[in-house]
Amino acid sequence: LNSVTLLESRKMAELLKSVSEKYDIVLIDGANLRETKDTLNLVPHAQGVLIVIDEGKTRKQVVKFEFEPMTERKTVIGAILNNRTFVIPKAIYERL
Repeated sequence: LNSVTLLESRKMAELLKSVSEKYDIVLIDGANLRETKDTLNLVPHAQGVLIVIDEGKTRKQVVKFEFEPMTERKTVIGAILNNRTFVIPKAIYERL
């Protein structure tokens, strides 16, 4: 049984529906989009999408290309930027 078959199965849909009825928030950690497209098969089961970006490894064009299919299918909640190399200005934090 390959991962695409499993992720698109009726049992997976039932499992995700069951846990979402029981818990307020269900987080699904998907695989790196550059390595596999399996994560896109989970998007239809999600209420929203949050992407984690490694600043040191991922170029802006790659993020845009990989993120676009998800924006067509679901609400994008936001992004987490890991491994920042540049300091975030204090003014940005003060606005929050």
